[in-house]
Amino acid sequence: MPSDWRKHLQRHPRVKALEGIRSRRHHELRRDPMFALKTGVLKRRLERCYSQNPKTVREFFRRFSWPVAAKLRERRRFLQKIENRELRRTLRQYAKYASRFRVIFVLRKNTPHFETLELMPGESKFRMRVADGQLLPFEKRWEGDDEQSIDVSFATEHVDVPLPLAEATKQRKAKFVRIDDGDGSSCLSILEQVTYFPEGLTFILHNAEQPYLMCLIGEKVSTALWRELGKTVSAMLRENFGRGTAGRPTDLSKLRKVEKLLKKPGPLKEKAFQLAGKAQNTATHQSYISRYRKKMRE
Repeated sequence: MPSDWRKHLQRHPRVKALEGIRSRRHHELRRDPMFALKTGVLKRRLERCYSQNPKTVREFFRRFSWPVAAKLRERRRFLQKIENRELRRTLRQYAKYASRFRVIFVLRKNTPHFETLELMPGESKFRMRVADGQLLPFEKRWEGDDEQSIDVSFATEHVDVPLPLAEATKQRKAKFVRIDDGDGSSCLSILEQVTYFPEGLTFILHNAEQPYLMCLIGEKVSTALWRELGKTVSAMLRENFGRGTAGRPTDLSKLRKVEKLLKKPGPLKEKAFQLAGKAQNTATHQSYISRYRKKMRE
């Protein structure tokens, strides 16, 4: 009896490693209250937009649901032409969401129309070159590569990763990027000339479709300084991403229960009673549901 090639492929070391990475990322997303909240809010907004402007939403997801490097400018022009303010805002929020969480929505014919699809953690080694001030793939791209995701467009196996980083990049816990800029013509070169600080760290906040926090490391930076500035990193993550906030962590199971309760008819007080269960603080739970519903409507 011929062997099952699928089982044979599943036992391959690289396939098993990728499956492990995918599984870890899936569980990370499932445990992330921020992801759960943003997903719920965005799906509801998109459903509302789809009911009002189905043609435009279908066209957007046909062309731009997948984050492709070659289509970023085209996507921006598409969004700029949309006259409906709420629709334009919601689709921009989707673009931010896809970049932030590496999760895309697939548009289906039946309700609910939007289904999440988790992308793999992505490539971990990249090499780029600068030409006319623009970042381009270092290696030649073949026909059809314009439809590849952004990270695949710049990924390469032909780059020397510093030894301490090698294992971390292999496990997708870190990434390494090499940029070849012989003539120093890019905005990166200007940024480095202005802000490079040999004795310390330079924190760079890039406000694009979403905030990006970067760090330029001076050649004399010590381990002690890294530890000392750890609070700065936490503060910036909290301010720009809502991460690391003080107080009790979000109860993810409670958040999901609220989502289900809000889908059912009935007064808010009754939903609060169901959420409270044996607890007597119904008013507190009613306030919690009210705050969540307000976020969903923003």
